[in-house]
Amino acid sequence: MELRNASLGEFEQTILLVILGDGDSAFALEVRREIEEGTGRRVSRGAFCTTLERLERKGAGHLDLRSSRPTRGGGKPIACSP
Repeated sequence: MELRNASLGEFEQTILLVILGDGDSAFALEVRREIEEGTGRRVSRGAFCTTLERLERKGAGHLDLRSSRPTRGGGKPIACSP
């Protein structure tokens, strides 16, 4: 993963760390909840998705919000790949 002109903000860093820490089990809703619990700040869906798009443009890999998992409550898995 090569970040182009990589000046990452605190929120971008936080999202990447949680996604990478969760690995293949990184689901958007759960990542947002982890960030909210860890920081004590509310994370809106819009801010979260916009930040994922910005990270992808910066070269943080392909951050894919794939289809819902087949369990109760659904959720969007996030894949972070080079």
